[in-house]
Amino acid sequence: MQDIEFIDLNYKNKISSFKELLYWYRILNKLNVELYDKSFKIESEKEHFSAWLRSLIYEPDAGNQVFVTVCGKNLKDIKNAEIIGFIQSEYYVSTQAALVCYVVRSKDYSIHSEQYFDAAHLYHHHEKLFQEAARHFDNKKLRMILQECNNPLKIEDYTKEDVIDPAKRLQIMTSKYGFQEVGIDYIQSPLYECKNQNEIDEAICDKLVLMMFHPEKYKPDILILEQFIRKFMGLFAKVKSHKELNNFQIEVMMNQINMIKNQNIPLIKAEQSKEHRNMLLEIAQDVDGLQMSVSF
Repeated sequence: MQDIEFIDLNYKNKISSFKELLYWYRILNKLNVELYDKSFKIESEKEHFSAWLRSLIYEPDAGNQVFVTVCGKNLKDIKNAEIIGFIQSEYYVSTQAALVCYVVRSKDYSIHSEQYFDAAHLYHHHEKLFQEAARHFDNKKLRMILQECNNPLKIEDYTKEDVIDPAKRLQIMTSKYGFQEVGIDYIQSPLYECKNQNEIDEAICDKLVLMMFHPEKYKPDILILEQFIRKFMGLFAKVKSHKELNNFQIEVMMNQINMIKNQNIPLIKAEQSKEHRNMLLEIAQDVDGLQMSVSF
């Protein structure tokens, strides 16, 4: 770890000159070619690094504050820089919650290599940055760190969509990085403002699970999660309420959140009883049945 550098780009470490902009464009482009592009096979799942730069330069007061960290060796020398890994994430202002979007480590530094680099260093690095951001923007403590992952039950052939078996990824995230699955039927709302209902229904993603970082440290709070999900919808789908999306899967998720609040059900899936799971499943069946009756 002694010769590994971490360089950050966020609201505190800003681009203040054309020279710095050129440097960050080049280092992120190198990262894109060597790691990012190879790790995410589906184009729709990737956000181009230029979007991170635009947000940091032109949207300093954005509701989702972007954080980018690159780690490696000789990072100031673009030509000879060795990129070991990177993490990109966002802190959602007024929610006390953060979302880890991308974490990638070079295969040359995997657990099977001689020069092993533990990706946990990336998570903990951003955890500290999130804690500072919560104090800076909200004058409150950080309450939640989340990450979306492919759902192994909904991915038929992971080789077409991922570089690792989703079931194995979840096992690693749980055993090695301290994540636990959130016990709702998570649906990612549209990442852009849709023009009609068909576009909304096509833009949602129902192939993900939502994971929570170290719930034993950050006490799981359904109100914090609800704030985050509503903020996410508002920022990207440009809606004031989930009702505007008129999507039964979104409705199921929000109804499950309400049930967890009202029935005092644990938020972490592993802590939910069989009875709890059946109650949450019944919501999905009830909403689906209502949807079918309306269509007829």
